[in-house]
Amino acid sequence: PGPFRCAQCGKGFRQKQSLVTHERIHTGEKPFRCGDCGKSFSQRPNLLTHRRVHTGERPFPCAQCGKSFSQKANLLAHQRIHGAHPDEGKARARPARGCAEDTPFVLKTNLATHQRIHTGERPFTCGVCGRRFNQKGNLVTHYRVHTGERPFACTQCGKRFAQKPNLLAHQKTHLGRQPFTCLECPKRFKSKLSLRVHQRCPHGCAERPHTCAECGKRFRQKVNLAVHLRTHTGERPFRCADCGKGFSQKAHLLRHRRTHGAGLAP
Repeated sequence: PGPFRCAQCGKGFRQKQSLVTHERIHTGEKPFRCGDCGKSFSQRPNLLTHRRVHTGERPFPCAQCGKSFSQKANLLAHQRIHGAHPDEGKARARPARGCAEDTPFVLKTNLATHQRIHTGERPFTCGVCGRRFNQKGNLVTHYRVHTGERPFACTQCGKRFAQKPNLLAHQKTHLGRQPFTCLECPKRFKSKLSLRVHQRCPHGCAERPHTCAECGKRFRQKVNLAVHLRTHTGERPFRCADCGKGFSQKAHLLRHRRTHGAGLAP
C-alpha cells in the first residue's frame, strides 16, 4: 500500500504527493484555478484539459478522417464509428429499428447528434470523473453534480435545483398552500420572500438591527453581519500557512488545517 496513509479512509500511497492529491476528495479542495473563467480543479491535469476549451487546442487527431479532439477519450470514442466501415474515409450510421436511412434533418449538427444513437459515440467527456455523453447539454447538466451549481430557483420558497424538471415537480407542492408562517404573529405567506419582507417590519427590526445592504438579510450582532458580507465580497481573510488557501471563516480554516496534520497532536 505504501507508507503514506490517508487519515480519513486509510488508503495508502507510495508518494506523499499522491496522498495530498487524494485527500482533496475528502476536503473538496480545488487549488488549480482557470485564469479565464475561474473554474477550479483538484488536479493539475484536469485544469490543463479544461484549458483547451478556451485555447481551442485539439492535440488528438483521427488518423482516418483528420478530425481532431481535445481529449484522447473523445478520439477513441470517435474512432469506433470508423471501425464498422474501415474501407471508407468517413463515418456511416446504420439505420436503427424505426429509422429510415434517408431521414431528413434541417441542420447538419442535428444529423450528427442523431447518428450517435446508432454509433454509440459519446464525444462529450466530463473532465472530473470521465463519464461520457452524446450531447453537450447532458454533460452540462451532469457537471452540476461536481460543481454543486443549482441554477433553477423556486420563486415561492427559494429552494434551488440542478435540473428544471426537478424544479417544476417541486413547485406543485406549493399549489393552494401558505406554508410560511411568521413566528411573531399568525400571518401566513405563500412564498419565503413574502415572509421575509413582512418580518423586516414592524416586528423583528429591534431584534436584528444590523442589515445587509446587498440582500436585506438582518442580524442580531454586527460581527455576524461582517461574516455574512464575505459571501458578497468574496473576502477570505483566514489563510492556511501550509498551502496558502484562503477561507472566509476561521472555523473553516481549522477544519482544513487537519488535512496537513495540524491540531492533531495532544
